[in-house]
Amino acid sequence: MAASRNASNGSWVHWVLDDCHEGSMPYIFRYFETHKQRLENLLEGYFVQDKSLTLRLSQRGAAAGWHLHAMLTLPSGVLVAEGRDETLMGAMDRAVDTLRSDLKRHLRQTTGMMSPGIGAPQGFLQSPAAGSLMAAVTG
Repeated sequence: MAASRNASNGSWVHWVLDDCHEGSMPYIFRYFETHKQRLENLLEGYFVQDKSLTLRLSQRGAAAGWHLHAMLTLPSGVLVAEGRDETLMGAMDRAVDTLRSDLKRHLRQTTGMMSPGIGAPQGFLQSPAAGSLMAAVTG
């Protein structure tokens, strides 16, 4: 049976560490910080309570290498990505790069926007013209 530990690395990021040496935990969290900011930039339009990232990291011996399973839950959907590599950095890079790519595509499809940060959907903060509002009401 695999030893598993739960940890939190920020209020919206949750870790499940399977068969990872306890001494490597600070290194794991520190290396993830290089990726976390890039994800936060894409998700800046979401409140903390509206996003959740669960990362399950396992190391099954030197020959098997590292495996990172990432699941990002948003109000508009769930995105999943995986990375496997001989090194922790490689597995994390692969999983997070795939997740970022999928997230960009998801944001384009759900909000119609893709600038630095998500922002509100197009037209969300704009007041409708009086004529269009009247047409919708009298319709």
